[in-house]
Amino acid sequence: ININAKANDISKLEKEIKDCIIEKNFSESLKLYDKLAKVHYDNGKHDLAVLNLEKALDYRDQLQDSKILSDIYFHLGMIYNRKANFANALKSYKEGLELIEKTTDIKTLLKFNVKIAYIYTSLGNPDEAYRRLLLLKDKVTSSNQPELLRFVYYEMGTLHYYQENYKQALEFYHKTKTM
Repeated sequence: ININAKANDISKLEKEIKDCIIEKNFSESLKLYDKLAKVHYDNGKHDLAVLNLEKALDYRDQLQDSKILSDIYFHLGMIYNRKANFANALKSYKEGLELIEKTTDIKTLLKFNVKIAYIYTSLGNPDEAYRRLLLLKDKVTSSNQPELLRFVYYEMGTLHYYQENYKQALEFYHKTKTM
């Protein structure tokens, strides 16, 4: 894709966002902000991606759809994490998780909690990371979704691996394999 095509895509998305805001279609404007942030991120412009996600959050009070907002927070957390801004990543992930904590969508809960656990590890708090994964394991176990439980065991093994607790890591990896 040439530079002009990318610029046209960005201009088009910016215009669509403005139109949605004028029409008070905040749900669609947040989706478009998220899409624009992805374009900027893919172009290596991480600060512009963050800026667009933060602009989207300016409209959070007008939005009733917690799923869209949680996606914004999740993507913001991912960018902060990649930039090694772990404090802001943790804050973003927690705010997104808070919005969907009562959901029955175990996969979304899993996605947020695993990211939060990894942030705690990056911040030097592996005990909190492990505690979070244990709570997640209990929730997933009660959901009766073995493929998700396998994933949690794998993540627990990975946490132990990076802490150089190889015996415990192997135990969890073995559980994953035998499931």
